[in-house]
Parts: sequence; structure tokens; C-alpha cells
Amino acid sequence: MWPVSSETVYSYLTRLASCNHLPVHALRQYLSGEPKGLKLRPEWLAIASGYPVDLLTDRLRGLSGRHDLAEQHHRARLACRFCMARRGIYEPVHCWLPEYHTVCYRHRCWIGAPARTWSDQRNLEHTPAILAAARQHARMVHRHKDSAAFAMRDARRILTCWWREGRPVTPILALRSLTVADYLPAYRDHVTLACALADYQPHITDGYLQDGPPIRELCHRIEAHFGDRRGSAGAIEQWIYDQHLTMRPQTGLITGRRGPTHQRRPSLVRLQPVPSEEFGP
Repeated sequence: MWPVSSETVYSYLTRLASCNHLPVHALRQYLSGEPKGLKLRPEWLAIASGYPVDLLTDRLRGLSGRHDLAEQHHRARLACRFCMARRGIYEPVHCWLPEYHTVCYRHRCWIGAPARTWSDQRNLEHTPAILAAARQHARMVHRHKDSAAFAMRDARRILTCWWREGRPVTPILALRSLTVADYLPAYRDHVTLACALADYQPHITDGYLQDGPPIRELCHRIEAHFGDRRGSAGAIEQWIYDQHLTMRPQTGLITGRRGPTHQRRPSLVRLQPVPSEEFGP
């Protein structure tokens, strides 16, 4: 049975056991040589599958011992069912996909979090805005690397703050408790705000807390996308100030000089929201 690229070991064992009409736990015991079957022996799996160890180690996540079973369950997502069908695979395949890999562009279906089943892989053929947001998400990760994940996290918190203020935005309370139907309407807002934050963050170390082209560009991008739906500027101001405190060295605390940590929180006057009563009850 051919291993899919980035497939988890547990997913591959499940398919291999099904093909050989064996329970998964029994196959794990056979391939580990121990009752609990926690640590597989790659050379035994190579014999059972008919593929060399080097190929299995290259394609399967968790075979080298770096990612345990719990981590595989937490990170793995279903590969596109249509892509698998093209390869003659008609059962679920769980792969270790990057977080920004949310869409299968070939078949225009959603494969990102929080999709858990094939029915969650929604057809996006008539939602070009989500496809565009997925491409924007990938570009942000390519440009900002690891900081993109933090921008997505911070954007989720800001959107939730605006929702609690009564603004007409879709909240993203926690991906684990969300459904795909809940998250898709919020995905474009989530990515757009995260991109604005990620692009502005490098300028924080340059001291643009109160004014300057970068902070004006941040306000413009938020206004252009959210318009009257945006919430108070407090959440953005607090994010900028928190980022400033964590990125700048603490100086002036002993001598009493006015160091970076003494700068006041920015005031984004341009981001004052429309009163919530204008949206009706």
C-alpha cells in the first residue's frame, strides 16, 4: 500500500490493517514487538508494506519517533478526498498539513481546520472570496514565516473582542469547538486582519507607536476591509503596545530615564467605530 506524502503513521497503519483484515492494535503489536505497540520498528513496517525504510521515513510523519500518537491525532487533517480518489484511495487519509494549507485548489474544496470528516470538505466553487483568502494566507506565511501563526492567533482575539462589543463580525472563539460552517464566514476577516498585523509588526521596533506611515497604513487597511463593522481601537492599541513591550529591551527603569517601556499606549483615533445602536437590536 503506497504511503501518501506527509501521511501520519497511525493513518497508514489504519489503512494497512484494513487492507489485511486486521485490527489496528494487533498490527501495531506485530510491528513493535511489544503489547502496547507504542514504538514501531521501521524495518518491520518496511517488510509488512513492501517499501524500503528510507521511503517510509521520508513520507510518513511519526515513524522517526519525533511525533507521538497524541501529536499525530492533534495535528493531522484529512487529505482531499477527490485527490485520494484519483490515486485509487477510497478511505480517509490523515496527513500532517501546514496550517495555511486550507484549500485544495485543484478541486476547490475546504480541507483546513476545523474539518474533521469528508462531509466537512465543503465545495468552494461558488465562494471565490475564500479561495482568495487562502492564497493570501499562504503568501503571509511565506513572507513572515513563524510570526504568521502568531498574527492569526492575535487576529482571532481581536475579532472576538469586537464581537463582544456587539459588532457584526463572526467570532472565532476556539477552532476545536467550531464547525466548518461557523468558521468559513469568518475566514476572510481572520486572514485579512492577520495579514495587516503581520505586515505592521516589524515596524513596532522602529518606534511607530503614535504616528507614522506604517501605523497609518495599518489603520487604512482595517478601515478598507471592515468599514463600519470594525470594533473599538482599544484591541488594536493594546496589541501594538504589548508587541512593543515584548520586542524592545527594557531600559530606563533604574535611572529614571524615559525608556521604551515608558511610552504610552498608542491612540488610533482613525479607528473609532460606528455606534453599535446603528446596527439595530
